[in-house]
Amino acid sequence: MRANSGSFAKTLPFAIHNIGGIANLTYITRNQRRIIAFDTGPGNALIDMAAERVTNDRMKFDKDGKLAASALQSIDWRTIESLGKHSFFRAPPPKSTGRELFSAAFLRRIPGRGPALVANATALTAHTMAKAHVEFILKKGRVLNGIFAAGGGARNPTLLRLFSREIARLSGEEIPIGVLPDTFAPAQYLEAMAFARLGYEALKGNAVSMAIVTGAVEDAFGAGIFPGENYRRILKRLDLT
Repeated sequence: MRANSGSFAKTLPFAIHNIGGIANLTYITRNQRRIIAFDTGPGNALIDMAAERVTNDRMKFDKDGKLAASALQSIDWRTIESLGKHSFFRAPPPKSTGRELFSAAFLRRIPGRGPALVANATALTAHTMAKAHVEFILKKGRVLNGIFAAGGGARNPTLLRLFSREIARLSGEEIPIGVLPDTFAPAQYLEAMAFARLGYEALKGNAVSMAIVTGAVEDAFGAGIFPGENYRRILKRLDLT
């Protein structure tokens, strides 16, 4: 999906899937209390490790998804489906995970040698990302008008192509998928921009940790402010009214 900022606003409700080492999904609606956010599983973590392994560390990631693209015919979808039944993927949100689970030990469970390993790691990532949207958004009766990919993984066209394929296969729907830079900001800036906004809200005294996302009893301030020498100067530059 390609859209300008005007049509971006009209697609609510939509989801942003941030693909860093770990992938996380944020489902956004006009009703703030219906926002959902959780980790969906591996993002680039397994793909990067696979690329390093098959190239003897010459490549730290699968640039443009070319290694995976060269071995798509080697994807073992039966094993991918089986790995996708891991308890983390089946657990409902709120939930989070990290590289302690999706580690080199987990990579050893993924089939394939050479580029086939990268292709299967990419397929598993795409499958589990898609499964999260289907199980926890669509099957719950929530409207999903589009998905915007962000983070480093948004630069991997093979991953996005498999993600789109799995969304269609698992849901029976054609959900538009686009890359966030087309509509908002370059993918590599997203996290920095998010933390800047969190800092701004913290300075205003607003809660930045939503109970509906974290599973806590109530919203939390979730920030500690430790003034430095430039604190007053920063405050003067911000509109905190």
